[in-house]
Amino acid sequence: MTLENDLQAFWKSYVPVLQAVECAQPIPESGRDRIKTLLSQLRTPPHWKVEIMADDAWYRNLLVSGVTIPAEGRQLILRPVYRKDGETIVWYSEERQLTKGSPRAEDDMSIYFEPQIKPAWEKDEGHRHADYRMLNSDIGRLTVMLEDGKGAFCSHERAKWLEDEDKKPRFYIGADGELKYREPQRANLIMVRLDYRHPTDDMTDEEMGQLMDEMWEGYTYITAIRFRARDVGSGEINKFLEHVGVKYPATR
Repeated sequence: MTLENDLQAFWKSYVPVLQAVECAQPIPESGRDRIKTLLSQLRTPPHWKVEIMADDAWYRNLLVSGVTIPAEGRQLILRPVYRKDGETIVWYSEERQLTKGSPRAEDDMSIYFEPQIKPAWEKDEGHRHADYRMLNSDIGRLTVMLEDGKGAFCSHERAKWLEDEDKKPRFYIGADGELKYREPQRANLIMVRLDYRHPTDDMTDEEMGQLMDEMWEGYTYITAIRFRARDVGSGEINKFLEHVGVKYPATR
């Protein structure tokens, strides 16, 4: 079983919860009961641990704040993306944004890695930015800018598909006979977030010294990835996990 299949099953069962919360604000007690029923029907594989948001607002106990997913050597923390503005909840996804007339696609899920992943960054001496780093493998390529803490992963299959897409004309004739503009495809499905390794209370003086050296040298770890749920089935997430050495499911 792949993580993508499990994520798809979970997300399909969770979207009705987000829609119900967003459509009724604040929600009557009868609606709360219906959402709690939907929450009880979430499709989560064995050993996944779902945590429900504890908040003083009306949606307390009605939204998932995180899902802990066991993997070999670490945990993956899945977090649905939504915005809170007082008592208003708005969840983001590409379909929702396009329905409301916005051309901007939004990521609607994040996965955080605990502990963070320490990559063996390679420096591209020919790149114009001094803080540009990469991580190559037989599966794909991760490129990052250490300065802004952002990066992106693209598998070789995805890169070839993008190359073929770029060869297509930008304009075409639609079924209605009108001239249409072909939207450029998003270059990478997996957006990567970087951060420094954070100190912990149980660190020895030697470990703390190593941490300070890493921060001084600008060394960054992979802390999370962010992606659109509709792209989960493309194979990129599993390729990314393999790329950085994360095995799912964990050995039980």
